[in-house]
Amino acid sequence: MPTTSPSRKSFDGVIIQAVIEYMVVPERGVGEIHRILKPDGMVYSETPFMAQVHGGRYDFNRYSHLGHRRLFRGFTELSSGPVNGPGIVLAWSYKYFLMTFFAGKRARNLAHVFAHFTSFWLKYLDGYLITKPGVYDCALGYFFMGEKSATVLPDRELIAGYRGMWELR
Repeated sequence: MPTTSPSRKSFDGVIIQAVIEYMVVPERGVGEIHRILKPDGMVYSETPFMAQVHGGRYDFNRYSHLGHRRLFRGFTELSSGPVNGPGIVLAWSYKYFLMTFFAGKRARNLAHVFAHFTSFWLKYLDGYLITKPGVYDCALGYFFMGEKSATVLPDRELIAGYRGMWELR
């Protein structure tokens, strides 16, 4: 049975959470979101940055805060920022670090459990760190909420919107 794609400008909003990292050509996916949204349609997106591979061979993309914003340059930003901070990034990195020592599934699972019980507390630091400029350079991922725009955000304006700690040097 043939499928039909949604007609132009037929949706009020799109939520795309933990999907972009699996797209081979994310710009095409975001372009399709732009195409199907009504003129004042909204998009909400979350994508990983400092997260380890979690989709195996089908995990393709990571975006910094500005990289994620650039992907949605055809939208006016309403809000954006980190999803989780460096505490959870450190805990996950530690877990994956330990798991790399073992080839067997059982041993990797034990390393996973050990890492969880020795590093679970790191995620609680994110409550404090999430408001610091440095989190924009080392977050687990970022969110973007925007409204469809008739114009494209120029790269010069995009770069001027950098919020990380490198401006503090």
